[in-house]
Amino acid sequence: MWLYRQNIINIIFCLLLLNNAFLLKATAIPQNADIRHINTRLLETMKSYMDFNANPCTDFYQYACGNWPLVNADAEKYVDTIGSLKYTLSMQMANILEERINAGKKEHNEVYKKVSDYYQSCREEQILNVYTYLEIIKPFGSTDWPDWQQLGVQHTTWQADNWHTLRTLGKLRGFGLNDVFIWEKLKHSNATTYVIYLDKPENVDFTEVATEELEKLIKSAHLQNRIAAENVKLFKQKLKTIANGLKDDHVEYEITLSELQRRVPGINFLSYFEELFSDGFMLVADSKLIVRSLIYFRKLSDLLSKTNKETVAYYVLLKLLSYLKAQLPKSTAPKHCIENMREHMSLALDYIYEKEQFSYVRTKNTAVINKIFTAVQQRFQRAMEGHQMQFSIAEATYVKNKIQQMHLNIGNLPQNVTDGFYSNYYNNLQVEKDYFYWNNLNVLQFAASKEHSLLRLHPKAAEHSFFMWQYPSAAYHSRINLLFIPFAYLQYPIFHSDFHELFLFAELGNTLGHEIMHGFDLNGLQYDATGNVNEELYEALQQKSHLVQALDCLQLEATSNINEKIADFSGFRLAYETYFHRPVVPKFWQEHELSNKQLFFIKFAQFFCALPSERIKYEDTHDTPYKRVMQVVANNLEFSQVFDCDTRSRSNPIQHCYLW
Repeated sequence: MWLYRQNIINIIFCLLLLNNAFLLKATAIPQNADIRHINTRLLETMKSYMDFNANPCTDFYQYACGNWPLVNADAEKYVDTIGSLKYTLSMQMANILEERINAGKKEHNEVYKKVSDYYQSCREEQILNVYTYLEIIKPFGSTDWPDWQQLGVQHTTWQADNWHTLRTLGKLRGFGLNDVFIWEKLKHSNATTYVIYLDKPENVDFTEVATEELEKLIKSAHLQNRIAAENVKLFKQKLKTIANGLKDDHVEYEITLSELQRRVPGINFLSYFEELFSDGFMLVADSKLIVRSLIYFRKLSDLLSKTNKETVAYYVLLKLLSYLKAQLPKSTAPKHCIENMREHMSLALDYIYEKEQFSYVRTKNTAVINKIFTAVQQRFQRAMEGHQMQFSIAEATYVKNKIQQMHLNIGNLPQNVTDGFYSNYYNNLQVEKDYFYWNNLNVLQFAASKEHSLLRLHPKAAEHSFFMWQYPSAAYHSRINLLFIPFAYLQYPIFHSDFHELFLFAELGNTLGHEIMHGFDLNGLQYDATGNVNEELYEALQQKSHLVQALDCLQLEATSNINEKIADFSGFRLAYETYFHRPVVPKFWQEHELSNKQLFFIKFAQFFCALPSERIKYEDTHDTPYKRVMQVVANNLEFSQVFDCDTRSRSNPIQHCYLW
């Protein structure tokens, strides 16, 4: 029924177009050929992804994305739309660097030079072998790693007396290795200051590379190898027992370093931090820490004291190998070398991309993005004013100030800085053109050092105006009330400044709405406009009847992440209503088969296009793309009308859920 009625409407619509050509020319059709071209191209791209044989009322994801896997069949490049953005930016960055290298350009800018040298060292590496790292990175002191390959061949040179577990862990944490006996990270104490947070490890198991090494020893002909392997397996199981056996130990203690050392004397935390902060910065005895699971650390102390040092060293070595394996690029192809750099040098890459490419379109792009952001932001403000009677004056002010002061960072670069900032930022990073492993370890060490330098940053430092982010998706940082859009997101077919507003709101508007909503989900709501926690107002807002009812509704269908579901539902509704619920709605006249509202839903859905779910392994932090699209359209009151769906179809549920 939906298709028949749509065809009738389209025939009538085309006749009206012919009879009103002059009016359309005067009011709606863009005169610039480039603008017409980019929208025509986008429309062709959108249609190429669609499966017109699917019924949008029963399977809208298949309808919008059914042919995407055919158009994007190379799974070696990417498996979904967000991956295609990452790939596009990586190849652009590779081309920028390759052109400069091939032209023999001498780099006088130190950031350019270090990026270029790192890239060349990656491209020229012949064989990627994780064991090469072990020739460079050693445990603390004069000892070496126990030699797996020579075990059982009368190898007796390893000296257990020289092994220091905590000092070695501190040194390796300085290269980014974490979650070995201790989970250490920085946690906000307020919007711009940090404190060290210690917890039990999240995962004591081995990855595939470490498991394979262990299996080799278990199957070895040498008894000494088999004994060593069995000891490591037994130790890991004991560690897992004490770590997983304390699931209810959620108490966090704000404690000084000296007090922690007094409560857990068997673990030398001071030695750990001395090695971690090898750049001269020191934690003193009365330095404040946040520590969770004190019971775990006491049990860990007991376990380490009863385990021979060689077994502990082997365990640490296997965890290190797993970590370092993950730091290697998948290959030395341009795409993989750039992706490897982006993990820990994203700021340097974005700085170069800004100067070489984005700066030429920044003014126009910024104006377009800010226009959409302001419209969505103001729409949400008006929606909040509609809830005025449900809020106290303090609660209403809290919400109003937060949305008004929420700001946007396009490109995720530090704000109001010169080139000198970047040179100073990377001043201590050493890179050589012909030694990839050394470069990679230097970058890892540099990144860990920069992470911990946040402990001593001035509250108004430029480092607080951006966020280390290697992913192509936009994000919201609740502690600085900042929504940032990385360069990878601003790629075709997701964004172009000349896209018609219909497509801009359907994609960019939805993304901005989604991230804005993260400021008001169950996590973001606890932070005020300046990023500080307001527990009193947070508790009060959580008790509001309409919020309680909305959360009950949202959880009727199971979800991997309730906050993402809140952002999905409310973010789309915000973008849709911002565009269509206004006095004058700009019409897109280049399409005669699909209505403007249908195009809006389709453009929204195509951000989630991906290979079939059986070919992709999804993390449990989000629902699958299929489920997210289907839930959002089913929850929208207008979808069934727009596609003329039967009231009994799956896209027209009895109950609709709205938090905001």
